[in-house]
Amino acid sequence: MTRKKIEDFINKTLITGCEFEVEADKIKPSTSLRSKEGLHIDADGISNLAMYLEEEYNIRIPEAIEDRWHTIKDVVDYIEAKVIK
Repeated sequence: MTRKKIEDFINKTLITGCEFEVEADKIKPSTSLRSKEGLHIDADGISNLAMYLEEEYNIRIPEAIEDRWHTIKDVVDYIEAKVIK
């Protein structure tokens, strides 16, 4: 597992996930998940993203961690720390 593969999975999920449907050109590591200028994903959407990640990487993501995710980079960093050892 590499950081690139994690980024690719997250980006693909954000682009093709039916509740996200984010435009590919909006996805950058610094893109805000929640702001209107960013992806504008609400708390339920963040929970759904966490669910996809839990299933893909066979990990458990506490809600308190989801609350700390502000950018795509935050998500990638967390998953990388959990799955790449």
